[in-house]
Amino acid sequence: MRNNLNEKTKASVIKHFVAKKIPAWVKQLPGPFQEYSKEEIGELYLAKDVRSTLLSWTEKYMVDNKSNIAIPSIRYNGFKMCLDYQVLIGIPEETVRFARKHPSKDERVLPVPQKNVVLTPDIKAWRQQRKSIIDAFLPFHSLAPLIPKIQNTVTALVHRWQKLKVVDIKAEMHHYALLMFIETLLGVSDPFGVPSGQTTPKDSAIVRDHFNLEFKDLNQPKLLQKRIAFGVQFITSLFQKAKETNIQGHLMKRVLEIKDFEIRYAEMFALLVAGHDTTAYTMQFLFFELARHPTIQQKVRDESIRVLDRINASGRSIKYTDLPKFEYLTKCITETLRLWNVAMYVFGRVTTSDDYVSNPKGEKVLIPSGTPFNFWFYGHHHSKSLWEDPFVFNPDREFKKQELNKTPCTQRLHPFSLPGRDCLGKNFAMMEMRLLIPQTIRNFHLDLAEPTLKEASVKVGSGEVYAKWCRESGGTVQPHSIWINITPVRIKSHI
Repeated sequence: MRNNLNEKTKASVIKHFVAKKIPAWVKQLPGPFQEYSKEEIGELYLAKDVRSTLLSWTEKYMVDNKSNIAIPSIRYNGFKMCLDYQVLIGIPEETVRFARKHPSKDERVLPVPQKNVVLTPDIKAWRQQRKSIIDAFLPFHSLAPLIPKIQNTVTALVHRWQKLKVVDIKAEMHHYALLMFIETLLGVSDPFGVPSGQTTPKDSAIVRDHFNLEFKDLNQPKLLQKRIAFGVQFITSLFQKAKETNIQGHLMKRVLEIKDFEIRYAEMFALLVAGHDTTAYTMQFLFFELARHPTIQQKVRDESIRVLDRINASGRSIKYTDLPKFEYLTKCITETLRLWNVAMYVFGRVTTSDDYVSNPKGEKVLIPSGTPFNFWFYGHHHSKSLWEDPFVFNPDREFKKQELNKTPCTQRLHPFSLPGRDCLGKNFAMMEMRLLIPQTIRNFHLDLAEPTLKEASVKVGSGEVYAKWCRESGGTVQPHSIWINITPVRIKSHI
């Protein structure tokens, strides 16, 4: 999230921050407040991409990404940005405890009040909303019947790629992830005005520009209002198609049952973003790593051919129960979720009661109710004491059993957040990836194309590309494309 503040606004934000009293807990935790004045901290935090500054502070003040520090956070009073104090929790055990005990999201994390299941701060409302739509994500009841539709989309992708030589894998994955979400969980066909079998990333470009996690225009009210207006218009078109055709996916049915007009639209807006963007980024970087690592790519291809050929030889289509058979692919997905985790940290929360965190001296520091906090997920995924060579893409590393489940989660690995308020669509995401990737890798050899090849011209597996991109652009949201050559492969049966 890059700050686009003019100097007058920035000066005003810093002035109000300087006037705020420093809480007692801030003085008891390491962090920039122990070294810089509030004016200096405000200048540093608002000078460039927030995530880049955050990375430098965690490297400096945390111990191997596994301690707690006090940092500033950006919050909003309406459309007015302000700075506040925040606890960044890095101790794994305390992360798990806070995740379960304090599920309330920070109501001031965005300039517009949030009433959706992803961001509502109202715990009672969140539980009701989650309960009302959770059945749309049940693996065998709701997701398994969607496999034929997803397979049709993947087949269309393969046919289209056979006519191409190079693709922007970022645009491709974001396009197809959004298409699959809308056509399966919502049940709306041809959402971009083009028959789904013929659609390309260009058809969805304007929609994807409005439904993503890059958070453009947060500090520009007029542009943000235009973005919201477009979102309402697109969502209205989806609702109309669903009603006119009387074809509604499980999730669409649940959303249309919401009587409150404002909450219904807020719910759909959040689901359209969360339902495709994170999955698309994971697939984007998995394809990138497979293109960088031809030996690993071939192992995924061999497994994909073997599993798919056995299914075809049995005279049936792929089923949900077949997905765990892609064992090596699952390791590659897990490793991508670790190395290229989409969320460095999640949307901020606030404590719902007094609690304690530990400082480096082992002392318990009182954190009052209502205090903003966040989790340092990025740090857990890249800690040298938790992972061997954490910046190396290595699907052959030793994973714990729980990390290779259909939705991986341990104290050191939590790509879908932690129980208490974790990702609703985690099962759908893992299903999508284990359907799309085997078919594409089975049919195409991947290698990096220019200009991506030049950017990634380092020793395979060195991790330098990740370090460079992450520190320059802050996390996994890249300002550029990732270009990959796709070459059809001659398939030999592995039955």
